[in-house]
Amino acid sequence: MAQGVDTGPCRLCGNPTEYRFNMTLLGRIDIAYGECLQCRSMQTQPPFWLEEAYADKRNLLDVGRVQRTQLVAMLCSHILGRLGLVGNGLCLDWGGAEGLLSRMMRDRGFLFHTFDIYLKSVYTIPYQIHDPAQIQPIATTAIEVLEHLPDPKMELAAMCATQPRYLIFTTELYSGQGNDWSYLSPINGRHVFFYSTQAMEWIAKEFGYRYFAFPFLHIFASKSIFENPLYAAEQSALELLWTERDQLFVNAATSLKDHMTGDIYKYVAQDFIQLRAEILAANTNTQPIPDVPVLGYIDGFQSMRHTRCKVPFPITGWAFQTNPVGPINNIRIMFNGMELRRLTEFNQRPEVAQLFGRGQLMDVGFEVIVQLPAMEPGDYTLTAIAADHEGVAHPLPPQPIRII
Repeated sequence: MAQGVDTGPCRLCGNPTEYRFNMTLLGRIDIAYGECLQCRSMQTQPPFWLEEAYADKRNLLDVGRVQRTQLVAMLCSHILGRLGLVGNGLCLDWGGAEGLLSRMMRDRGFLFHTFDIYLKSVYTIPYQIHDPAQIQPIATTAIEVLEHLPDPKMELAAMCATQPRYLIFTTELYSGQGNDWSYLSPINGRHVFFYSTQAMEWIAKEFGYRYFAFPFLHIFASKSIFENPLYAAEQSALELLWTERDQLFVNAATSLKDHMTGDIYKYVAQDFIQLRAEILAANTNTQPIPDVPVLGYIDGFQSMRHTRCKVPFPITGWAFQTNPVGPINNIRIMFNGMELRRLTEFNQRPEVAQLFGRGQLMDVGFEVIVQLPAMEPGDYTLTAIAADHEGVAHPLPPQPIRII
């Protein structure tokens, strides 16, 4: 293509672009680059060569991928952990390739899944997502993905359509670099759009987020976090992380050290147990999950339906939310309208996972010993109220109890 050619309107914000320079991609294709006059991103001319660039789906030149993934896993684990998202809702790695980051994040207790249109998952086969539109992750990561997008506005819209509270990206920012910038990656021809700081701010405004330029990471937090009192704790944690951003690497390394000196196989074992339950369930008759937000039952006090006050009283049961399928946030044990206990830790109920054929339903059991308050002899009601991960309360079927 001749020098000085118009590279077309900006594929992010739609404004005109100005020619910058030409480069030879894939060793033989002459391509023009232009800078947006509004958001100051840089883009190639419309990329017609991507089929050739991705003919070999492996990225053989990306020799730093494992080290980068280790770094991102360390940083994201620290940040999402401080936000209180350990085991608390589904997360998605968009463009996650073989699933290495998702596996490492699951090892730290985050419920990561992988989506990639080019590569099949290797490390997270049971957690590969084929249609992100069918889920609503709490957090979505896209690591070294944005610069590959031929139509970034459309792809970002698809990411944001799943309504994650957090978006976490890595990509090197463009600020007027020339044709000697190594991030252009002309050998493989896969980098076709380069974002400026103004572009990041445009993305935040366009899709309803606030932009935070952390070291190495671009983090977008949904405006709902700052507007909904339900997320007040997350807002405070995020603001503290922001004030400590210069210490991010040190603090993240400390979090990793704490993990490595603790029960490092805790979450690995949980995944193993869940997958084993799914394999066992595949060989048995399973029940469909009813179309209700939360399903559960108090099932462990039949022998004490007649009891006395002030006597230790064991209660067991199980509960889980159905969309997405998984454990609940907490459960309150109620007696005659009074709260006896609130539980946030759950034990294993492999028979529930096997009954419904879902490995995610392994840790859905609850068990507690309570003492009933002083009451007159008579008939009363014991129930449990389960809260899903949005904080919505769902009463389980009540159970009658007689005080004698």
